[in-house]
Amino acid sequence: MASVKALVVAGGGAGGSYAGGGGGAGGFLYDAVLEVVGGDYSITVGTGGAKPVDISTLGGNGGNSSIASLLVATGGGAGGAVGAVGQAGGSGGGGSTNNAVAGGSATAGQGYTGGSSKEGSNQAGGGGGGSSEVGESVGTTTQGGDGGDGTSNSISGSAVVYAGGGGGGGQRTITTAGPGGTGGGGAGSDTADGANATGYGSGGGGGGNELGTGRVGGSGSDGIVIISYATDGSDGITTDSTGGTITTSGSQTIHTFTSSGTFTVVEPGVNIEAPALSITVTLNTPTLTLVDPLEVNPPTMGVTVTTNVPSQIKIGQWEESTKSSTSWT
Repeated sequence: MASVKALVVAGGGAGGSYAGGGGGAGGFLYDAVLEVVGGDYSITVGTGGAKPVDISTLGGNGGNSSIASLLVATGGGAGGAVGAVGQAGGSGGGGSTNNAVAGGSATAGQGYTGGSSKEGSNQAGGGGGGSSEVGESVGTTTQGGDGGDGTSNSISGSAVVYAGGGGGGGQRTITTAGPGGTGGGGAGSDTADGANATGYGSGGGGGGNELGTGRVGGSGSDGIVIISYATDGSDGITTDSTGGTITTSGSQTIHTFTSSGTFTVVEPGVNIEAPALSITVTLNTPTLTLVDPLEVNPPTMGVTVTTNVPSQIKIGQWEESTKSSTSWT
């Protein structure tokens, strides 16, 4: 059976509004030995969560990314807004201010929870969870929570950090905003809209509270799917396989999907080379014998046919065996 290396990152969640929580990172999954067979695999790349339309509504969760049903990464949770908890996802969104509320929960094996917010005079949103650490909760500090950091992976041929959480928003002149996590998490703000996430699968920053005027959170960034295998065919898959943007790095062939599509696996074929077939026919000279003047024995005609048709076939190599000569008279 063939196998590939596969990275699946879901879309990041949007940040919350009004000193809102940072958006959670999209779920992060990596499999160094994912078994596949010849045929088509549906690839889904999740989009980043849309930023809130106003301060009273939540932004969008990130979309799921997948390789058929083999690997399914869950989209990141949106950050809370106006006292709402952070939403659950691959990584959870941070909680929003006005109340001390919890961050969203994460999907096991894909990311981390969002940070909780803080109520009282020093209001600030919690950081969105990242794929490698939890979003920071707002404690006794005067800053929104930091977004959780993303995870580095080199399947593309170079080290790239994916799926960071967004920073929590703050309140102007009272609390500052938290920075986004590594990998493209959007920074929170205390006076403006939260920053949109960059990179792949990262959460948007929480929007600020500018002296009673709320600002909306930033959008999450889209996910990505990357598949890699040995160019020389030693992984049981050939470079006739198709789908995505195809590149090479070192000994690996790489298929990168930044939008949904199809990955078609082509396995090596079995080649059987037929031997040349020859037939030799020998006519024996007839013999005429006279027994008496009234009787003539008819001549005997002999025919010998020799072939080299193999009696056994061995995959990859013909066995040295031929049928014996056969004579008919």
